[in-house]
Amino acid sequence: MGDIYFLQGKYNLALVHYFNVIDHKSTGKNIQKVIDIRLSLASTYLQLYNYPLAEQYLVRAEKLLNYSDLPALKARAALLDAGLAYHQQENEKVLEQAQKALELSQSLQQTSLEQQSYQLLALGYEQKGDFKNALVNIKKANSLRIYQQDQLNQISEEAFRKQKQFVEQGLHYDIQEQELGEATEKQNKFQKVALGLFCVAALLALIVMRLSYVYRRNKTELHELNENLFTHARSGLPNLRLLNAKLPNSLQRTQRYFEQWQVGELINEPLSDRLRFVMIDLPFLRNMYLQNGYKAGLELERAFGDFIRNKVESPARIYHFSDANLLYIEPSIKPRTAESLFDEIQSWVNEFEQERKMNRIVRIGMANYPFLPRAYTAINDKELLDILLVATHMARDVSMRESQSHWVYLKAIDNAPAASLATDNIRQACRTAIKQGLIKVHSSSQNEDGFKKSLMNG
Repeated sequence: MGDIYFLQGKYNLALVHYFNVIDHKSTGKNIQKVIDIRLSLASTYLQLYNYPLAEQYLVRAEKLLNYSDLPALKARAALLDAGLAYHQQENEKVLEQAQKALELSQSLQQTSLEQQSYQLLALGYEQKGDFKNALVNIKKANSLRIYQQDQLNQISEEAFRKQKQFVEQGLHYDIQEQELGEATEKQNKFQKVALGLFCVAALLALIVMRLSYVYRRNKTELHELNENLFTHARSGLPNLRLLNAKLPNSLQRTQRYFEQWQVGELINEPLSDRLRFVMIDLPFLRNMYLQNGYKAGLELERAFGDFIRNKVESPARIYHFSDANLLYIEPSIKPRTAESLFDEIQSWVNEFEQERKMNRIVRIGMANYPFLPRAYTAINDKELLDILLVATHMARDVSMRESQSHWVYLKAIDNAPAASLATDNIRQACRTAIKQGLIKVHSSSQNEDGFKKSLMNG
């Protein structure tokens, strides 16, 4: 009945009867019937354009065919494989499977299978673009179709009834074998899937563990590298190497903003991009190893580095310039006096380990960048550091003479020309500009005359 409905084009009804056959207990006893019904299901799903299910039943039938010698069913399987390949646009596979089916059908002398083989060969050649061979094969298929129709007309109704009765009787004996085969196949499939999933999960776990280990190792190595390259070995503060790497780029960015403002690309003057540079000279850092010993000196310098790092708030930054000198840089986001900045730094030193008896004198040299208001590109990073060292040296001379903390702030006048500092010796040029009044010296010294005299002698 399933075959009759299939020939009538009632594929859904055909599926119902085919599945009834599969569910029958006797179907599994005859492997030929099992293969036949699966090929019928694959053919029906192919007509319904359900290619995944058609391929599924076809694959199951082909697995059973590998263990049996059933040329007719192998021919049908090859035809279905060719038809499925045709719908999937696999031209070479269509021709290969159709030719295989043709050879099997000719050896069996089955006109129906031979006619279908020629039909699929014609479709394969047509899909490939070889219309000449397609025409040859379609002619052969048509001739076989006519011959087949003549043969079918000669089959009597009684023969058809006998064949149907034979099929129905065979189903009762095959169902148990089919059920056993399906159960075994499902169990094997489940075992394979479970084993595959376990292997994949184990492999993924190993990969994740390996990547995690490599990531932690690289992160640790990078941290150690940064610590070794860009931090001071004793205080732990950013060192001179990091300063040399970042300072030129920072000054260039500030210069670029000022250039944009001057040519009108920026409406407001970028005051926030000006930088305030402070060189801090701390005598106790210079003498603490002599006073406390090497081990105690190391501990004291590390503690001071941790303390001062916590006091500096971003975007300000501080560098360990040399043994007793720190360089503090902050943007001029809000105006502040040199005295207020000095008082803040002095308070930091006073707060550090107040119970310890130590020299808390601070000598500070200050300057802003751009140093020359009208020629801000005339002073580069190294020259600016030299100017800071000049100011710090002045503060140190006064501090040693008066035995107390001092600060010196060098500020160029608004009309100071770039040529005043355009020499190879920036320190001498700075002192000359101070004498000429191009650079104003602000300081914490109360004795202005003595202070200026000491500056000129220095």
